Amino acid sequence: MENTIAIPRVSFYFIRHGETDWNKKHQVLCSDDDIALNQTGLLQIADICPRTASLHITHIFKPS
Repeated sequence: MENTIAIPRVSFYFIRHGETDWNKKHQVLCSDDDIALNQTGLLQIADICPRTASLHITHIFKPS
């Protein structure tokens, strides 16, 4: 008899944060983790929210 392990299939979505003035200028290092979104970033968030509303996302992970 062969041992098998059932690995459940789960969906994984990778959504990057919206644009900030820092990453628009290609500045990746900053001393503050809470950089405000610029106008483009706010529009990106407004666009992604309705498209992800039906995905039943249960966990959100933020890199440390």
